[in-house]
Amino acid sequence: MLNNQSRRDFLQKLSGGLGVTIASLTVADAIAMPAPAVPKDTKKLGVALVGLGSYAKNQLAVALEKTANCSLVGIVTGTPAKADEWQKKCNLIKRIFTITRILMR
Repeated sequence: MLNNQSRRDFLQKLSGGLGVTIASLTVADAIAMPAPAVPKDTKKLGVALVGLGSYAKNQLAVALEKTANCSLVGIVTGTPAKADEWQKKCNLIKRIFTITRILMR
């Protein structure tokens, strides 16, 4: 029996069927794929803020509180009052430097 289907119709049906088959295989592979391994290293990157102005206070410090891989470990400031404030706020121990203390070294 001769089929009156054109070559264009045949190729469209073939490509549509292949597309569905490939899409279903891709979805199945994605579902079966294991989650990527999470590094077991729990060490955090220590960050020191140099200058405690508006940018450090309102953006950098806020972001460091939210991150899981970094922590604030030190500050450098020219204002001793800010050093005391940040030390209490961020539980900093012996990592506070004033500009005069750095210059005197």
